[in-house]
Amino acid sequence: MRKFFILERIAELEKIEPTQQEIEESIERIARTSGETPAQVRKRLTESDRMDEWISDMRLNKTFKFLIDNAQVIERVVLPGEKHESRKTR
Repeated sequence: MRKFFILERIAELEKIEPTQQEIEESIERIARTSGETPAQVRKRLTESDRMDEWISDMRLNKTFKFLIDNAQVIERVVLPGEKHESRKTR
């Protein structure tokens, strides 16, 4: 749950939102996979009150991709005798 709130906060700070085009493309992919028309998929999501949840999932996925694309990996060789410092994660 904590990770969800962190991703939501990053999305808010970075103003990450799925574009209307991304939403439409995703609806079209679902339609192709399920054998429905895009209008049927949209109707199903709306009638089941899942559209907002689905768009929120898209936002989180886009935020996660943003983090991966902007991550900076720092490699360091730990020599024998050096103390290796590692950070504990919760």
